Amino acid sequence: MFVIRIIVGENNLLESITGEQNIKWFKITLIAGPILWFAIMLLGGAVEGYKYFDGGIHWQSFAFALWEAFVAIGFTIGIIAFFKKYVNINNKSTGLIAQNSFGIYVFHAPILIAV
Repeated sequence: MFVIRIIVGENNLLESITGEQNIKWFKITLIAGPILWFAIMLLGGAVEGYKYFDGGIHWQSFAFALWEAFVAIGFTIGIIAFFKKYVNINNKSTGLIAQNSFGIYVFHAPILIAV
C-alpha cells in the first residue's frame, strides 16, 4: 500500500477522484452493498448456521470476499470524492489537521487500539 500511495501521489491520481461518476459509485455501493450482503448470507446458508463464510474453498467464502472488496473500494473512492467535493474547506481546524496529518496517520491506530 505504501508503494501504491507513492505512485498515486507522484502521478496526481487523487485529483481525478472528484468526478461525479465516483460519487455515483459511492451511492451505488451504499445501495447495492447491503442488498448483496443479505443475498449472499441468505443464499449461502448463514441463517441455518453454516460457517462457509469463515474461509475455505466454498462459493460462500469467495462471494463474501468479492463483496468485501467491492464495498471497500466503493466506499474508499466514494468517501474521498464526497469529502473533496463537498467538505473541502480551509479554516483554522483543517489547517491544523493538514499540518499534523503524518502524525495523525502514524499514531491513530495505536491510540484507537488502546482505547
